[in-house]
Amino acid sequence: MRAMRLPTFDADEVAAKWPGIPPLILEGLARYFNEHRPVGGFLTACLHNDLSEAVARSDYASFIALREIMAALSDEPPSIAWGSRDKVAAWLAKETA
Repeated sequence: MRAMRLPTFDADEVAAKWPGIPPLILEGLARYFNEHRPVGGFLTACLHNDLSEAVARSDYASFIALREIMAALSDEPPSIAWGSRDKVAAWLAKETA
């Protein structure tokens, strides 16, 4: 049985829709969703849906963009890949096809 192929995270497409997200954040999200690679503390907190931790770990640009980052996460990537610590751990444990 073949595994279902999930849509890729297109950083350029997301940037066009959510222009307030810094390019480095988009690059990190693309690596996470497309390559199953870990990201830094701020993005990990966002992926865990832990907003208090995200605020604590944010720099100024990330803090200003936090609303758009969370909106993009809610709108763009597959829900099996983010939203809790368990989902993030499972996503990182998968190999890319």
